[in-house]
Amino acid sequence: MGNSLRERDTSGANRQALESYQRAVALDPKYAAAYSGIADAEWRIADQETGEAAGYARSLAAAEHAIALAPNSPDGYWARGGLRQAYYYDWPGAEADFRKALALDPNDERTLRDYATLLASRGATREAEEMMRRALTLDPLAVRTWRGLGELLIDVGRTPEALEDYSASPVAGDGKIFMVSGSCKVTVLKAGAQWEVLATNDLDEECWATPAIAGNNLFIRTRNTLYSFAAAK
Repeated sequence: MGNSLRERDTSGANRQALESYQRAVALDPKYAAAYSGIADAEWRIADQETGEAAGYARSLAAAEHAIALAPNSPDGYWARGGLRQAYYYDWPGAEADFRKALALDPNDERTLRDYATLLASRGATREAEEMMRRALTLDPLAVRTWRGLGELLIDVGRTPEALEDYSASPVAGDGKIFMVSGSCKVTVLKAGAQWEVLATNDLDEECWATPAIAGNNLFIRTRNTLYSFAAAK
């Protein structure tokens, strides 16, 4: 539950996530991944809401406790890297943590996303985009990663691409992932570790609503029309 709440990245959701992680470590004091979640939630709450220095200190303590409990897991290094980047502006330290996390697990989507953000802030935008897209091949439904890619593309002046990349949330069904852009370009991806586009269709309308799946039908609501699509029998 904590991971799902944290993905929303709002102050309210981060507080709920923090409570979930705290309940988890109360049940299992050696649960390193939960301590990394506490670390991430603590600094985000401080950043978004309280500005409390003690919150950042608690975040650092939780991240380092996660590392002590599980030094061969990427969780604590990822959490400490995010804190170092966002609050302490210790970019070499953050990069060292992200590299360590990826050495332990090259497919850690969170680390790829946050390391990409660090690279972009240092001007390495091409490498950042490649890393962000790699993260999306691992988790095509990661909202924070789509948002990060959209922000990156806007920052480098590729706003039309950003609008295509970042609009309604993707949905999954029947082994496929469906994404709808603001200009209502419908992209169908194969669900899997590799990025594979199966089809694209342009409905030529504005569309900001997340599509819905019910039974065998995909529903897409545009500004003026509600579409229902079903596989041919």
